[in-house]
Amino acid sequence: MILIIIIIRCTLIIKQFHHVVNENRRERRKLDEKFQEEFDSLLSNYTELLLGEENEELKEKVQVWMLYTYMSKNMPGLVKHWNAKFPDGKQTIVQIVSEIKKMNEIRKQNQK
Repeated sequence: MILIIIIIRCTLIIKQFHHVVNENRRERRKLDEKFQEEFDSLLSNYTELLLGEENEELKEKVQVWMLYTYMSKNMPGLVKHWNAKFPDGKQTIVQIVSEIKKMNEIRKQNQK
C-alpha cells in the first residue's frame, strides 16, 4: 500500500515537473521570437545606414560580411584554413565584400 502511494506521488511530481518544463520552453520561445524580431530590426537599420537601402538579401549579405570580418580578425588561422578548404566559399565572400564596399561608397557619395 505504501509503495502504491509513493508511486502515485512520484507520478504527480513528474507530471508537475513536465508541466513546468513545458511552460519554461514556451516562455523561452516567446523570448527568442521577441529577441529575433528586435535583433532583426537592428540588422535592418544597420544595413540601411551602411548601404542606403535594406532588403532580406542585403541583410543576409551584411550579416555574413560582419561575421566573416569578425572571425577573420579574432581567429585568422581558422578563417585561413576555411578559405583553403572551401575556395568557392571564399570567392563568394570576396564577392559579398566587394558588393558591400561598392554600395557603401555609392551611399557616401550620394550623401555629399
